[in-house]
Amino acid sequence: MREFALWAGGGQDEEADQSKDALDTFEDIAELARGCRFQNCRHIADAGCKIQQALSEGELDPGRVRSYRSLARELAIAAQREKKRGQMNPDADTKRRAKRSDRREGKRQLREMADD
Repeated sequence: MREFALWAGGGQDEEADQSKDALDTFEDIAELARGCRFQNCRHIADAGCKIQQALSEGELDPGRVRSYRSLARELAIAAQREKKRGQMNPDADTKRRAKRSDRREGKRQLREMADD
């Protein structure tokens, strides 16, 4: 039995290589996917999908396709998490302070307008 695991690599190039290596395990599915009618085929119910055709003809094991989809989904989620990790996200306290400051500024402007 083979087992695959996702791991954090050093850089973006290394992560892309790891993703490619993991999906290379499913070379037969990747080869079929290259033959799909549309380049952005989701391989679910799209017209001209070679993977769906192979499944219906019994040439491809449905369990293998499920494993491929699962691994591809996990890799996509890991890539999104890595992308978010590089972005700055202000914490809730900073947002709250900014909102309070905006309200105070608005009240100050109202008072100034009333005084004029």
